[in-house]
Amino acid sequence: MTKRCLPAGPPQSLLAGSLREYNQRRLEFLSECGRQFGDICTFRLGLSRVFLVNHPELIHRVMVSQAEHFIKGHATRIFKPLLGEGIATSEGDTWRRQRRMLQPAFQHEPLAAYSPSIVDLTEQMLKERWHAGAHVQLCTEFSRLASAIGMKTLFGIDEGPDREEYIEVLRSVFDILNARSSSILPQPYWLPSPTNARLRRALKKLHTIVDSIIRQRQSAIEPGNDLLYRLVHDVCPNGQITQQELRDQVITLFLAGHEATALALSWTCYAICQHPQVEERLVSEWTTALD
Repeated sequence: MTKRCLPAGPPQSLLAGSLREYNQRRLEFLSECGRQFGDICTFRLGLSRVFLVNHPELIHRVMVSQAEHFIKGHATRIFKPLLGEGIATSEGDTWRRQRRMLQPAFQHEPLAAYSPSIVDLTEQMLKERWHAGAHVQLCTEFSRLASAIGMKTLFGIDEGPDREEYIEVLRSVFDILNARSSSILPQPYWLPSPTNARLRRALKKLHTIVDSIIRQRQSAIEPGNDLLYRLVHDVCPNGQITQQELRDQVITLFLAGHEATALALSWTCYAICQHPQVEERLVSEWTTALD
């Protein structure tokens, strides 16, 4: 695509592009771009060019009907030290193979088996911290809930030091990489620096924890209901997946079900509060579904 073919976009600084606005007021900045420039616009975040797609049909083309023409971008590469070659970062034939491999674990029957744990952990959160008239930070609460559900449904781990240690070290890695993704010139990973040293230490600790969890599920005698047990005993019982690939998938699935779910739930609650009629229908639907 040549410069003459680029869609319109906001004014930008020569070096940083729109990075300052994006970092300081992300929601307002993206909303303004959508209102001002319509279905698609472009801007730079540092040296990386970004295209903001605002129309459902165009999003469907990018994500579904013409997905083979698009690759995962700069942000995905930034998070590769954490996610490795998991399904969130892989491309092409590797991605298709991983999707086929993981798909049986996400069919209706295994997913339905997670419902009791999800309901129990949600009710526990409501009983312990959500009291009438209390103010709660939705994203913080949903992040805590999603992590508890993820540890239980993915690994079969209940509340305890293992869960807290895993979440703490995962958060430290994620924060380092997230800061890198917002930088004009991200440090190369090979550069000797305090940040890279911290990242290497945190990744080493994270991999040690995850590898220990995987070994526990591989050697488990009692059948498990968690996704990791299903992967190592039912989906890939004959070693069709390497230890490193299994680790990458485990971290990817947990992070996808943790951060993304917490953010989606928070914004869903906000949107529901703006539309009381939708709230009434939702309450009726979940009452019926959970009875």
